Amino acid sequence: MSNAAFRHADKIDALRRAILETPGDASIDQRSAAESAAPTGPADAYLDKVRLAAYRIVDRDIDALREAGLTEDAIFELTVAAALGEATRILDRSVGALAAPQAPGSPSGVREGP
Repeated sequence: MSNAAFRHADKIDALRRAILETPGDASIDQRSAAESAAPTGPADAYLDKVRLAAYRIVDRDIDALREAGLTEDAIFELTVAAALGEATRILDRSVGALAAPQAPGSPSGVREGP
């Protein structure tokens, strides 16, 4: 783990607990599934968009979730859980890439082997 990630591990863990383990409109199971990118039901396509192309979210995406019976709070909670999961996965991959051994004589950041 990088020094920055290690220094903030307690804050990251507290944020994760607040998002995933406190009462809300979306169940703890739904938020955990959204965080781990597991299927959650009617919000799956929307949550994929949150993870991979948030800039493409439009009003009709939210309207479709409301029509499927989700409350504004549940939509927000699932959105934050999915964003947290993706951010955590990106951080883990980044730290892993920085910690990977480099091939001798290779430019910085080039990993050795598969």
